Amino acid sequence: MKFVFLGSGPTKSVKGRGRNRRRNSSALILDKVNILIDVTPEFTEQMKKFAPNLKKIDYLLITHGHNDCIGGWYQLRKWLKKHNQDKVNVILERKTLNRIKDDFKDTSFAKFIFVKPGDTIRIKQLTIKSFRVIHAEAFPTGKKFPCLGYRINNLVYAEDMEDIPKESRKYFRNASVMILDAAMWFGKHIRGHMNVEEALKFAKQFNPKYLILTQAGHTYPSYATAEKKIKNYAKKLKIKSKVRLSYDGMKINISRKFRRLQIMAKVPGEEGETRGEAASNFWKNNWWKCFPKTGKGEFVYQHHWRGLTEEEAKWNEDKLLQTDRSVHGDLRFSKNDSLYGFTIFLGKVEDLRKGRDIFTLKEPDKLQGTWKLMQPRAWLDFEGVTKPGEIGATENKYAKFFIIDKGKYEIGVWREHFFEFFLHGKKLKGRYLIVYAPVGGGRKWLIGRPSDQRPYAETHKKGDVIKELKKKKQRWLVWARPGCKPILYDINKVKFPIAERMSGELQFSLISRQIGNKRFLELNLEKENYCEVWRFEPQKAGEKLKLVLGSRVRKLSNAPIESLTFEGIIPKGKPGASRDYCAVIKILDKGTYRILEEEKGYLKIQLEGKKLDGIYSIKFDDTVDADKSKYRYIFDKGEDMSLINELLNQIEALSFQETRTEEKLFSNFKVVTELGDHLTPLKIKGIAITEGTWNGLFYPREELRKAARDLKGKPLMVDHSKSVKDLVGRVTDAWFNEAENAIEFEAEIIDENIAKKVVEGLITGVSVGVIVDRVKEGSNLVARNYEFTELSLVLVPACKDAKIVDIEKSYATKVF
Repeated sequence: MKFVFLGSGPTKSVKGRGRNRRRNSSALILDKVNILIDVTPEFTEQMKKFAPNLKKIDYLLITHGHNDCIGGWYQLRKWLKKHNQDKVNVILERKTLNRIKDDFKDTSFAKFIFVKPGDTIRIKQLTIKSFRVIHAEAFPTGKKFPCLGYRINNLVYAEDMEDIPKESRKYFRNASVMILDAAMWFGKHIRGHMNVEEALKFAKQFNPKYLILTQAGHTYPSYATAEKKIKNYAKKLKIKSKVRLSYDGMKINISRKFRRLQIMAKVPGEEGETRGEAASNFWKNNWWKCFPKTGKGEFVYQHHWRGLTEEEAKWNEDKLLQTDRSVHGDLRFSKNDSLYGFTIFLGKVEDLRKGRDIFTLKEPDKLQGTWKLMQPRAWLDFEGVTKPGEIGATENKYAKFFIIDKGKYEIGVWREHFFEFFLHGKKLKGRYLIVYAPVGGGRKWLIGRPSDQRPYAETHKKGDVIKELKKKKQRWLVWARPGCKPILYDINKVKFPIAERMSGELQFSLISRQIGNKRFLELNLEKENYCEVWRFEPQKAGEKLKLVLGSRVRKLSNAPIESLTFEGIIPKGKPGASRDYCAVIKILDKGTYRILEEEKGYLKIQLEGKKLDGIYSIKFDDTVDADKSKYRYIFDKGEDMSLINELLNQIEALSFQETRTEEKLFSNFKVVTELGDHLTPLKIKGIAITEGTWNGLFYPREELRKAARDLKGKPLMVDHSKSVKDLVGRVTDAWFNEAENAIEFEAEIIDENIAKKVVEGLITGVSVGVIVDRVKEGSNLVARNYEFTELSLVLVPACKDAKIVDIEKSYATKVF
């Protein structure tokens, strides 16, 4: 695939010689299909100079309706006629077509394909995704110019933009080549575009392998000087990307120069959707991001037949097994809305006829394979035929997919060269391993079903594994087992005390918890992915806290692992506090412990702390009346169960302030997130206000756009109350959605009662509290110069479109 810059300049082209001559920005993709991006007023000159031998344009991508992108419409008609081409496919937004019809009467030579931000179109081996970019859209005439960027395989083209909405960020991630607007030189600014500094800082967020700046305007110095300064500044910013300044006629040969970046090519054993080298590099760099956070999902195992004739594509698998066609297995796993997977080389068809397959494997047999790139979730249920040139097929032959098995899966431990899966299908059942192992003097990816079906996390100590990975200088570890939520460890940042974790010891902590005028002592014992909590029978209010041998204890619900080291304030209404009072947590002692004996009703442990030091036991007391006391265990010395010595003579209760204002609690609620998911506020997303007339005032889009960011950080209230009692959270982010002409927001609710009503759907509306200037414009009252004061949860919003559109789906199971 070749990418040709037909133009690299601004709206009013830059005159000059050589690379200092910059025509209107436009590009040409030359592959099995030829795609033109924008048709400029200089189209005829550009084609004559940079593509004189081109005979056909299959598609035209239009970014937006400004003249420098559509001004060559009739020149394109003339070019098509000259090359005996009746029609061209034109991909664009509907509003952009309206702009074309305003300026050009004849559209008969175009077949329009309408897209909107987020749409995906597949053309041969190219996958084209459209996304919204923020550009100079509205003019005093009232005409609209919404603008799109395009991601073509792994190349991002966004040559007219000053920013992007939040929902477009995903299209810039993991790009190999990013072509970006940098219309102005350092320190210069113009509406709707970025300057060089802004473009470099924007690209730094996404770290593409190659960054190419385009749209260079009249403020630039000569090409040679400009590119040198740009590269030096990129180096100063520590940008890892290779940075270039584009010029008219510049060509990128994706298949050769950027070979390692190509993601849409065909190699033996793959589906034609990825190149093996790119898939391998993708997995090597991103494997630690690919697992589902819940640790489980759906899987499918398919047989993928290739090189079929049209007649063979109609056959069933039994008939295909009598041929010598190419076949391999595709094992795909779901992760949210996408899939990751592993291609399994099944060998020759005669091997498959004899029963050689993944579900027949027995130790020590294994099958070789390779990792796949992320794929659409639609593959999870796909069974059928793909035509020549489509994904999975070859250029001239058909392909056919058969679903062999599907079901649920859970992940186990993941390391850089070791991946553990537990499959629950009809044929694929049990523990499977994918490992990078020595084969024939090299290393290959192998999949097998070991005879030992115990989870890795049960047969290995996490501390020992971390120690091993540190020695190997490997960075990531995913620790999981069936039924447990995975934990991702960055080995470079693990804060386990080396002496404790590397020896296989576990942590404990003794804490004081004060809720109102009540005080408790709690012993936290680290388990696999959580804390086991034992609470001592509470003392009377005002007494000094004492912990003596023979104290009665009871087992509480398991707590997040972060409880071991948490000190701070938990807001009222949250787990760990009460409905009326906050909880103040203080660590009194901490250290390590070992389990010496453990059985039902009895636990013997060795504690090594500054105050708690020795062997102790927690023993069930069946003489206690269960109806009268929940404290049915006794904490005592392990060797001697008599009340002989005081464990701690006296632990003074620290004097904490028992009540705090809602404002202070609100400002401190971030601390609570350190305790993990169980104490995380409810996260919501929604629409705060849209363009329109609300309560007799017209709110125009340009004012909403200017003020959108001001909503971030504002309080989240109930019914526009001014009382701190009705402060239930805050707005964590806000932005303007160009496509919807609306301010959208994200917020967190820290009030459990309100959060529950939101989760149950009893509260769905929102309303902004805003101070505006009421300006008479013609016969209308227009709201200008906004100052947001708060966002409120309401039953009936003034703006009919203002509402909560999404909530954290897992919150209800975590909290309620």
